[in-house]
Amino acid sequence: MNNPECTQISQAEELALMKAFPSWLSDQDEAIARRSFEQLVFWSGLGDAFLLVRKGARLAGVKLDRAVQYIRSFEEGTDVMAQIWVDYLEAASKLKYDLSRDDVRLPTELMDRHDKAAAAIGIIEDEKKVKRYLARRVKLEKQFAFSADGLSIVVPGGVQDIVREGRILKHCVGGYADRHVDGKTTILFLRKDSAPSVPYVTIEISVENNCKNLRIVQIHGYQNERDGRASPEKKHAAFLGKWMAWVHAGSPRDEEGQPSVIPQPDGETGAA
Repeated sequence: MNNPECTQISQAEELALMKAFPSWLSDQDEAIARRSFEQLVFWSGLGDAFLLVRKGARLAGVKLDRAVQYIRSFEEGTDVMAQIWVDYLEAASKLKYDLSRDDVRLPTELMDRHDKAAAAIGIIEDEKKVKRYLARRVKLEKQFAFSADGLSIVVPGGVQDIVREGRILKHCVGGYADRHVDGKTTILFLRKDSAPSVPYVTIEISVENNCKNLRIVQIHGYQNERDGRASPEKKHAAFLGKWMAWVHAGSPRDEEGQPSVIPQPDGETGAA
């Protein structure tokens, strides 16, 4: 291997490294200990970051050589990025992210993913923000909670609901929890009335001009439809059209608080 960090060392240092590395490696990495000594020196060039990278490899469930390549792919210092990666993986584990997926355990935008995961953890642990969200939740339910055609738009009951949504549907909506609570974005759930507690589709909307400029930013179901499933926006276009028209009309409700009239996209109306 032609690497500038593969420098010559003394025989005593060589012996120490050869003794030390096998004890650092997990069982699944034992074969690495039999690789060329140049490879071991390459890894040792990480300095203190090596132990962090090894910890990250274990948390992510990847081979050590792959973890080293991942950390070295960043322009920032290896010490900094190794620590950020470990912190992110520990937060992702607490948030029940699917660490079997490469785009989750080895994200290209590591800093952004780290910040979102840290924010989600912070929200869970910040009771003041949770209490503040209660007032926002009441407002959101009045504006957006809606049912028709066997489907419902549901407002998250709290941070844990958003985290659970992302964990079950295997996408990263949990990272949006902080922005949702602070009102910087709005997360809603699309549920089947036959299974109201089961995550189905997640929606992020942009609300401007008192809901007159309501716009769906993104809408995704299981694994962001990576398995080839139809787009939820196309599959449920009729329902979404009714809902958005109802919101644009001012979210009218009857005396019991239920959506009373559904303005249709063609201008007609129908009972909820």
